[in-house]
Amino acid sequence: MPKMITPVKSPKEVLGVNRFISPFSEEAKIPLPHELNELSTHGTTVWKRNERERIRVRQVNDGYTRLKNTLPLTENDRRLSKVDTLRLAIAYIHHLENLINEGVNHLIECQCFNYVMGECSSAENTPPPN
Repeated sequence: MPKMITPVKSPKEVLGVNRFISPFSEEAKIPLPHELNELSTHGTTVWKRNERERIRVRQVNDGYTRLKNTLPLTENDRRLSKVDTLRLAIAYIHHLENLINEGVNHLIECQCFNYVMGECSSAENTPPPN
């Protein structure tokens, strides 16, 4: 009986260097951030920290939006910066305080928002502290 000769594989074939991997095969799968728990503790901690920061920033921005919607004198076509929103909130609080202390007379002579109606961002328009 004749012996079967098996072809000798080259080192590249043994190591799989020239092997084509389908991008849809399980070998080509790249793990998503939430799947990294088993692979890397450091990677997930950084990812979780970044996610917490994104949530925090989103909550701060939501807070500014709620504050802006509560304040008077906000024009929908003009985007207020966070600093301008805080300045307007301070002016509104002072206005309400004056309204409580002085009553209707304050409404007649009210100038609480004069500086806000102009360029609120410029330093010279910032009211002096009480």
